[in-house]
Amino acid sequence: MAEFWKVDSPDQIEDRLKYFESYLRSSWDWTKPVMWKVSVWSGKRSLNANALFHIWCREISEYFTMRRATLTEEDAKYLMKNLFLGKIDIVIGKTVIEDQLRKTSSLTSGEMKFFMDQVLEWCADKGCSLSMPEDSEYMRWGKDGL
Repeated sequence: MAEFWKVDSPDQIEDRLKYFESYLRSSWDWTKPVMWKVSVWSGKRSLNANALFHIWCREISEYFTMRRATLTEEDAKYLMKNLFLGKIDIVIGKTVIEDQLRKTSSLTSGEMKFFMDQVLEWCADKGCSLSMPEDSEYMRWGKDGL
């Protein structure tokens, strides 16, 4: 499980450090070390981007099915996630569920864009064209950046 503390201004640093310290003292399992990572804030992926990814999965399924491969929309989703998102271990209390596919709902906007770029490139290499609605967030990312 990942925790984060967003800092919008220098005035918030002291409070966020107190929250971080409190979390570590009360909730951290000290059988494993903790890593502190500073990165630029990027919000979660949007429902718009996720909807386009699902359209792509349907198109991938249709493309490969027409070529006599058995590939459902759900299969395409699992395949893309396995190829480009990889797997994680999920920890629930003291139970570890190993090698679970990452969920797109856990991705930031930047991670979702990178994932979708990889899917798009993989499909292009296979000759599979994917929809690119002009009003999609994915198209805006390409024009405006993240």
